Amino acid sequence: MTSLTKLYRGVQDSYLTREDYNPRTIEAEYLDTVKTIVDASFVTRYNTVYIIFDTKDLQFPEGKNDLDVGFVGLRFLGDPSAVKTIRLEVGGQKFDRIYPSITGTFEGITYLSQVIPKLEHHNLQLLIEFSKEDSPLEIQYDRVLMKERVPIFEIIFHNNQYCGEEQYGKGVGSYTLPYNHPVQDIQFFSTAPLKNTYVVLNEIHKLYVPYKRMQNGMYMYEVHFNGSINFSQVDKATFVFEALEETVIHAFPKTTNLVRYMAGMGGLAWSK
Repeated sequence: MTSLTKLYRGVQDSYLTREDYNPRTIEAEYLDTVKTIVDASFVTRYNTVYIIFDTKDLQFPEGKNDLDVGFVGLRFLGDPSAVKTIRLEVGGQKFDRIYPSITGTFEGITYLSQVIPKLEHHNLQLLIEFSKEDSPLEIQYDRVLMKERVPIFEIIFHNNQYCGEEQYGKGVGSYTLPYNHPVQDIQFFSTAPLKNTYVVLNEIHKLYVPYKRMQNGMYMYEVHFNGSINFSQVDKATFVFEALEETVIHAFPKTTNLVRYMAGMGGLAWSK
C-alpha cells in the first residue's frame, strides 16, 4: 500500500485487509459444461438471457443431490466487436457490465470466477446489447460437485464502470474522472497515441499512467494504485495527457466488491 492509498483509503481495503478476514474457499470437482447460443440477429437492442442453474439431467453419486452442485466459470465465445455491452444482474441487482466492442475482449465479469452453490437461488440475468447482426454469442459455465454444502459464504469480485467517451483535438487535454467510490486501477483507451499521461488528484498528487499495449485497434494506458483510492475523498481528479492527433478517449475504473449469501439470500456489500 502506498502513501496515497493510505491517504485516500477505501472501505474495501479496510475490510478485506483486516487480520481476521479469512474468506472461505469452496472445494469442488468438475462435472460438465453448459453451453447456450444467443442469437444476435437484431441490432442495438437488449437480448435478455436468464442463466438458470439446472441440475435435472445430472447423475449424482450415492448420497449426493442437486444441493451439492455448484457453478463456476462464466465465459463468452464470439466476436467482441459484435457486442456493445453485457450487463450482469443477480436477483435484480446490477453487479457488473463490460464493453467488448470498445475493449476488444469479453474479460471483466469475475462474479462466477468462484464456485456459487446451488443454494444461491437468485436469477442470474445477462442483458446483452449487440452492435452487429448475425454474429452469435456462446455463453458457457461449468457445473461442479462440491465436497461440502456451504449455506453461508462470501464472493469477492471486481466491478467495472464506464462514464462514456470524450473527444479531444491535438495537444494537451484533460479528462475528468467523476468517480465517488474506491478504485483499484483505471484503464484508458485512446484512438490516437498519447504522451505525458498522468492521473492528478486534488491538483497535488500526480501519478504516471504508462502505455500498455495496442488493444482492439486502440492505445491502452493503465494505472494501478496498489490498493484502492477512495475517490469520494478526492475533490478533483483528472487524467491529463498530450494527444499527438485528434482522439477519442474511454476510461474504465475497476473496484473490488463483495456479495454475502445466507440461506440463498444475499446482496452487494458496497454500492458504486
